[in-house]
Amino acid sequence: MFENEETVAIHTAENDVEEMAVCAALDEAGIEYLVQQYEDHALDGLFTRTLGHSRIFVLEHDANKALGVIRPVVARFRSSEDEGGQDAS
Repeated sequence: MFENEETVAIHTAENDVEEMAVCAALDEAGIEYLVQQYEDHALDGLFTRTLGHSRIFVLEHDANKALGVIRPVVARFRSSEDEGGQDAS
């Protein structure tokens, strides 16, 4: 798909839901991407804990546009993590 073209990692997803949301935003924007998953049940999630769930790559010339597209999506995930982790006292 990306033969002879440079790719860059634009995001590391923490879980499959975040990965799907980021990919959906890229699809909607018409930006091609690749996903490298680290999910490994055989090693009991060792790679997921150290590397994240997956890494998303785009062509180098699409990186700035892709970052702009996924920024709001990622912000929603990060803000929901913050809300869930706050103490209710």
